[in-house]
Order: sequence, then structure tokens, then C-alpha cells
Amino acid sequence: MLKNVCLGLALAALVVWPTSAQDARTVIGNASAAMGVDKLKTVEYSATGLDFALGQAPNPSSPWPKFVNKSYTRAIDFGTPASRVDRVRLQGSRRIRRSSLAPTRHGCNSSRS
Repeated sequence: MLKNVCLGLALAALVVWPTSAQDARTVIGNASAAMGVDKLKTVEYSATGLDFALGQAPNPSSPWPKFVNKSYTRAIDFGTPASRVDRVRLQGSRRIRRSSLAPTRHGCNSSRS
């Protein structure tokens, strides 16, 4: 049993040793070329979901204010470099104190570049 364990560890060391000696820059470069990242100019993704205003609860025992993202789209341009966010944000389950950025029941459209 001990011989089998030692043989297995020695075999594993021989297999792993050459891969650990590779240059990290070369490995990442080969992986990004295989995925086509070198030619990537822009990325855009969309989602819906929830977000919470961290640290903005009225008192320490209250939950954080919840907001519903009815739509969320982010576009990233790596050539410029620039980013743009468009979203429609609705107030969640409980009322929060009014501020200029607090959405209403009907939603709040916001764009950032």
C-alpha cells in the first residue's frame, strides 16, 4: 500500500513539474489567443435583478434598502477605453428617505458614461 502511494506521488510530481515551469505570460497569452480576446473591441451585457444600498439602513437592526433593476445594460469599449451603463431602477419593498437618487414607484432612468 505504501509503495503504491509513493509511486502515485512520484508520478504526479513528474506530470505536474513541466507544467509549473511554464511562463505565466506565455500561458495567459496562449489562452487569450485561443479564445479570441486579442481581437475583442467591445463587450455589452444586460440583466435584471436586485441591488441593495449598502450601509444606508435607517438604523443598525434594519435591512439595507432594496432596489429592483427592471433593466440594466453595460457597454464597455476597450479601444477608447470607455464604459456606459443604462438602467431602470425601481424602489424595492420598503420606503426610503427621499434623496435626489432615490427612485419612485414608477422608476428612475439613469445613464452613466
